[in-house]
Amino acid sequence: MNSLKAYCVITTVLGMILIGIHQAPARDLILTISGQTMTLRAENLPLQTILKQISALGISVKIDPRINPRVTADFRGKNIQEALAQIVSGNSHALVWKEGDRGNPELSEIVIYRQGSMGDAALIESSSNLDIEENPDDGTVYVKNKILIQFRQPVSSGRIE
Repeated sequence: MNSLKAYCVITTVLGMILIGIHQAPARDLILTISGQTMTLRAENLPLQTILKQISALGISVKIDPRINPRVTADFRGKNIQEALAQIVSGNSHALVWKEGDRGNPELSEIVIYRQGSMGDAALIESSSNLDIEENPDDGTVYVKNKILIQFRQPVSSGRIE
């Protein structure tokens, strides 16, 4: 029987902080992306399992379905380009960036493919959709297990952590 462990993912959405409480198998997958850095702890997990968690953070992920090596990694605050190069080793990849709400570049898409076969990459679906619920007392709707925080003035990601 798999025991479950809760972990927290923090992402920025339209200048607000979205904190998600997720369930992960006890085999320990910890993933955060903050700005242009990534923290990852994975022990012998399929690459596509990790990519589904990245997709759940709002980043579009495309991969050739034949690519799914097992990944073991343990790093904190690593440059996202270097981090992704490490976990997709042996395969080609492309990163698409867009301008964020404060003018900083934000990762918007990852494409992983075999050399010369970029067209074989298919969209990977997020492992978790937003679970919308309605409060029976007042009818307000909310996203289950998510906390949305908006600051009155800008706060650095270091201070948030």
